[in-house]
Amino acid sequence: MVELLISMLLGLFLLTGAYQTSLTNKKANRLHKTLQETQKNGRFAIDNLSYAIKTAGYSGFYGTFSSGVENLLNTPVDQKWNISIPVSGFNNVNSSDTIAGITGFTPNTDVLLLKGMNSNSVPVISNTNPSTLVVATASAFSAGDLVVVSDVDQASVFQVNTVSSTTTTSSVTLAAGGSSPGNSALLSNSYNSDAEIGKYDVQMFYIKNGLNGAPALFKTAIVNSGGSIQFQEIELVSDIKNMQISYGIDNNNDQILDEYKDASTIADWSQLISINVVLLASSNNDNIVPEASSFSFDANLVTFVRDTVASAGADKRLKRVFRTYVPLRNSRS
Repeated sequence: MVELLISMLLGLFLLTGAYQTSLTNKKANRLHKTLQETQKNGRFAIDNLSYAIKTAGYSGFYGTFSSGVENLLNTPVDQKWNISIPVSGFNNVNSSDTIAGITGFTPNTDVLLLKGMNSNSVPVISNTNPSTLVVATASAFSAGDLVVVSDVDQASVFQVNTVSSTTTTSSVTLAAGGSSPGNSALLSNSYNSDAEIGKYDVQMFYIKNGLNGAPALFKTAIVNSGGSIQFQEIELVSDIKNMQISYGIDNNNDQILDEYKDASTIADWSQLISINVVLLASSNNDNIVPEASSFSFDANLVTFVRDTVASAGADKRLKRVFRTYVPLRNSRS
C-alpha cells in the first residue's frame, strides 16, 4: 500500500510538472504569435502611410500644386478638392469633428490628408477646345472622374463629363454645372502634346473604431459611382490605437529642415518638407502580458512611452510603437 501511495504521489508530481510545462509553452506560443501579428499590422500600416506620403502632391510635369492651379471644380476650397494644399493634417481631433465629410474619430488622435495626381497618367494628344482633350488611351477615364492635366507651366483640375473612345484614343470632355462636385467653368488653360492627364487622387488616414470595436487605422478613397464621386472609408489595419504626426518645416526655403511642428501650429503648409508618423499598435486579445499598461505620447521624444502609473482603462494587451520619417518628394518646387 505504501509503495502504491508513493507511486501515485510521484505520478501526480509528474502530471503537475507536465501540465505546468504545457501551460508555459502555450503562453509562450500565444505571446510569440501575438507579437508577430502586432508587428505585421504595424509594418503594414507604416508601409501604406509611407507610400501615400511619398506620392502626395505628384503633379506630372508641373512644379508644385501650391500655387497657380486652375481648379474648375464647383467647390475648389473644399478640404477634399483643394489641391493647392496637397499635404495637410489635423492635430488631436475630437470624435465629433467632421473633416472632409468623415466623423467619429478616436479622440486625441491625428488625421492626415493627402492629394495629388495619380501616377498612372497618360499623354495628352491635343486640346481641341476649352471643353475637349484628346488623350492617348482608350479606357483610362469614365464620365464623372476627377482628373488633373498638367504641363511644365500650368495645371488644371476638373470633373469629366463624357468620354468617347476609339481603339487608341479617348476624347475627354468637361461641362460647366453638375453637383458631385461638378465644374464651375470650362478650361482657360490650353494643353498640347507635352502635357499629361491623370485621375485626381485624395486619401485621408485616421483612427476610429473598426469592425472589432477597437481603434483601427482607416483610409479614404474617392470612388466614381455611376458618375457621382463618393468618399469611401476603408478599414486598413485593425488594432492601431493611436497615430501622432509631426511635420518638418523649412522656414526659409533653403530645403533644410528647421523644426518639427504639430498640425495646429502650421500657418503655411507649403513650407512642409517631411513628415514623422508614430503609431501605437495593440494586440487584439487581452491578457497577453502579465501587467496592465498604458502609453502616452511624449511630444519632446516624439514617440509613445509607457506610463509609469497605468491609466484608468489600462489593459494587458501587447503594445508596440512604430514610427517612420518620410521626406516629401513633390511638395516643393
